[in-house]
Amino acid sequence: MIAVAIQVSVVCICLTAVVMDLKFRKIPNWLTLPSLGMGFTFGWITGGPAGLGLSAVGACVGGLLLLVPVLRGRIGGGDLKFQTAIGALMGPLFAAVAFVIASALGAVIGLGYAAWLISVRRKSLKDALAGKFAYGPALAGGAVGALVLGIGP
Repeated sequence: MIAVAIQVSVVCICLTAVVMDLKFRKIPNWLTLPSLGMGFTFGWITGGPAGLGLSAVGACVGGLLLLVPVLRGRIGGGDLKFQTAIGALMGPLFAAVAFVIASALGAVIGLGYAAWLISVRRKSLKDALAGKFAYGPALAGGAVGALVLGIGP
């Protein structure tokens, strides 16, 4: 029963992150930080100290996978905190699988966005490829994709 609650929570967090990122180009702390805390709490409830440790490892995996893009200014800190919270909620394997799916989705979204900029906005290829887009939907898609694959609790 707790596993279903965690999965429903992940879907709700993902939907909220997508809406916020598309509308405001930010994934706010009021979403990510309580979600991170919820991940640690669920870890403790479901597995005691070992479950808390697994949530901590999941948070580290989720965050470390996005650390370089954040440090290079390619994505924002909200994306990192969002992925960290997903890792805390679902564990390290889930965070890694969600990241791989999100990377593929991000590439497709980025290329589609660049094509739109070139064709509709009449931007140059160089400007289109340098354009930034909200990465939260790709991260959320990766998390939902990992749920669909049955990864996690």
